[in-house]
Amino acid sequence: MMVDQMQQTKSRRLFIAGFALMLLLAFIQCFRVAHHIIWPHDPDLYRDMAFIQGVLDGDYGQDPNYEGASLWYNPLLFSIEALIVKLTGLPVNIVVSRAGIFLNLLGPIAFFVMTVILFDLRIALAAMLSYLFLAAGNIPGSAAATYSPWILPVCFAQFTFYVSVIFAYKAFTTQKYLWFAILGVSIGISFLAHTAPAVLIILILISIQLGNVFKAIREKEQSTLNKYLFQGFTAFGFFVIAGLPLLYSIIFKYHLHYVNKEIFEFRAGIFILPNIKQFIKENVSFTLLISIVGFIWFYREFRETVIRKIILNWLLVSSFMFVYTSALPKLHEMHINLPDTIPSYHYFFYLKALQSIFFGLGLTFLIGYLLRWIESRISNKRIQKQNIESFNNFVFVFCILFCAIVYFPFYKNRTDFTPHWEPSLTAGVFSDKVQTYNYIVKNIPAEKVILCEESANDFPVMASGRKMVSASMLFSNPFFDFAVRYTDRNNMLEYLKTGQPEATRKLFEKYDVSYVLVTNEELKNYKIPSSVLKEPVHANGMYTLFSVNSD
Repeated sequence: MMVDQMQQTKSRRLFIAGFALMLLLAFIQCFRVAHHIIWPHDPDLYRDMAFIQGVLDGDYGQDPNYEGASLWYNPLLFSIEALIVKLTGLPVNIVVSRAGIFLNLLGPIAFFVMTVILFDLRIALAAMLSYLFLAAGNIPGSAAATYSPWILPVCFAQFTFYVSVIFAYKAFTTQKYLWFAILGVSIGISFLAHTAPAVLIILILISIQLGNVFKAIREKEQSTLNKYLFQGFTAFGFFVIAGLPLLYSIIFKYHLHYVNKEIFEFRAGIFILPNIKQFIKENVSFTLLISIVGFIWFYREFRETVIRKIILNWLLVSSFMFVYTSALPKLHEMHINLPDTIPSYHYFFYLKALQSIFFGLGLTFLIGYLLRWIESRISNKRIQKQNIESFNNFVFVFCILFCAIVYFPFYKNRTDFTPHWEPSLTAGVFSDKVQTYNYIVKNIPAEKVILCEESANDFPVMASGRKMVSASMLFSNPFFDFAVRYTDRNNMLEYLKTGQPEATRKLFEKYDVSYVLVTNEELKNYKIPSSVLKEPVHANGMYTLFSVNSD
């Protein structure tokens, strides 16, 4: 008995060491790519900079870019980043550029733990090979579950989904209300991190619990039915409590009245219908075939009821939501009004995570054949069973690590690691933007409204956390009419060029505009001097910033 326990301990250490080595390999690559980045390269990160700056300015719970508006975006990540800025004294841009190297480690760690709990160490290690190096292929980390150096909310928040799956497993296997309460809290935290994992886990739970409810109704088991219903209410109640920082704003202040829906229907790259061939090319691979083998084995052979329900519902719900949200723009064009959630690729993200699980199942099944063949060749020799098991584990871990090392040269050239962020490393034309950003943050109060051209929307203005007339469409508060603000912004800029029509002048009062930022390229088209604009308060090679005459 003692020998068996020692053997099991050695096996666990071997598999955990294999996981640690693979994660270290991915970490080194992510660190190499991102540790020297100075400025974010993705507009999503400029939005996060705005919310971080809002927290630092003491305006948590408010929209940092629209005057009088409340919180509308998931607050967990930017709150953590704001805390890091406070504790370390690092600039916002440095934290946003580099924090992903470390914070995003929560994703692979939670994925590994989840897979160990649902299956075993072998399957978890094989699944990690796919998760870290294979399944995402050349798809950006924002659209496929993997470990990415970029601290995009979807990349960071994935760990909350895996943790919620663990709690769902515990809740349904133990049937204890405590676990359903913990599950509700976990989903609420997931919602604070990102909408996609919360929507998915909620739909998975509804699907599973509805099946239980209908079974209880068919069998006329009233006490069992009551228990299932109370479990659902328990999870829901604690979800509401945990998610209240965001739910309060969108329900009680905005009343769920979404206006700017384009933000939920954004698609790009391989997720646009004309690029369907590229989508297929990026996803059909030898590793997908192994995942299909794993799915077939799981569907035919795996009989643990709760895990089976969780995995199959994960597959069905993610697939449905991906197809549904992909079809929404076309359906809306046909005047078929169905509710929006979030862009489709966020659901595809979790399909890729599931692909890695099936890969783990498939590869474990296939390596099992190799191990049984090896056993058959040495079965006539006097080798203890424990030694055979140790040898099999060593061969398994060796195969996984060998695949990771062989594939690494291809992995390090994937999209997430190529230098499309080069402007964030050096000066050049970007330096004028940075200079203007720094001036705005240091010299313009957070409550002041800046009117700017569209080219300056995301950076430097939005990122500064200062108020705007109109943010870019994808980052505009979805509870405000983007089209109206966009039109008003353009009309005000046109007024500064032509002085007509005079009625447009009232828009400056409507939006309480205090500053106007224009590019020097466009400045030559403006009527200077102007009754609206005072003398410039800041100027460089790219921008001129005017204060506005309030008279």
